[in-house]
Amino acid sequence: MGGCAKKRYYKHPVFLTESDVVQYLKVALESETPDQRREAVNQVVQSRYAHHNVVATALDAVARTDGSVAVRCAAVRGLRKADSKAAAYTYAAILDPKQSEEQSRPAPAEVRLDALRGTLGLVEVGEVPEDLRDDLLSLSLDLLDHDRSRDIRQTAARVLGYFPDGLTLDRLINSLDQRDFGVVYEIEHSLMRLTGQTHDHDSVAWRAWLESADDPFADAGKLDHLLIETHEGWWHRSYKSMKRTFYGYLPKKKDS
Repeated sequence: MGGCAKKRYYKHPVFLTESDVVQYLKVALESETPDQRREAVNQVVQSRYAHHNVVATALDAVARTDGSVAVRCAAVRGLRKADSKAAAYTYAAILDPKQSEEQSRPAPAEVRLDALRGTLGLVEVGEVPEDLRDDLLSLSLDLLDHDRSRDIRQTAARVLGYFPDGLTLDRLINSLDQRDFGVVYEIEHSLMRLTGQTHDHDSVAWRAWLESADDPFADAGKLDHLLIETHEGWWHRSYKSMKRTFYGYLPKKKDS
C-alpha cells in the first residue's frame, strides 16, 4: 500500500449541507493543494448554497488572488452562477492591467479569457451594472487591439457587439484591416449586430457607410437572425456524417 495516494470521496453536491459548504470554502481559501482548492470550488458552485453572499465573496477572492490558474478559472466560471453582479466587478478587476496586486494578481491568458467569456455572458442578457459599462467597454477595446491571445481578441470583438457607441464602431471598423480572419469574422458579426448592416469584412465600405449614415444604430437587430449559432452535439454531427457517407454509396438511378 506504500506510495499509493489515498482516494478522496466527495458527497454529491445536492446533498451538501450548509456546514459542508463552509468547510469547502475553508479548503478553497486555505488548502496548500491546488487540486483540493479547485475541487472545493466546484463542489460549492454546484450546491444549493451557491447563491449565498459568503460564497460569492470567497469565490471573488479566489478568482482574483489564487496562485493556481486552474483554481482561478474554476472560481471565475463559478462566480456568475453565485452572483452575476459580483461577478461583473471581479471580471473587470481581472481584466484591468492597472489593478494593484492587492486587488488582483496579474492574470494569465487562461484566466483573462474565462473572465472575458463571463463578461460576454453577462452583456448578452443585460446583467452588467451600469456603472461598469464604460470600464468594460474600454477594457474590451484594449484587449481587441493589443492582447496576444487570439481567443481573447475574438471574444473581445463579440463583447463589443453589445456596446452601441460611436467609439465602438470606429474601433471595430479600424480592426477589420488585421490579418487574422478569425478575429475579423467576429468583428463583422458585431458590426452586423450593432447596425443591422453588413459589408463583407470590407473596412473601406464600412467607413463609407458610416460617414453617410444619419443614425448608424437605426437598424440594430435587423440581421440578428443571421448571427444565431447552432451547437450540434457529437451524436448529431456523427449521424450527419454517416448519412452523407451512406448515400454516397447508393447506386444512382439510371435515366429512363
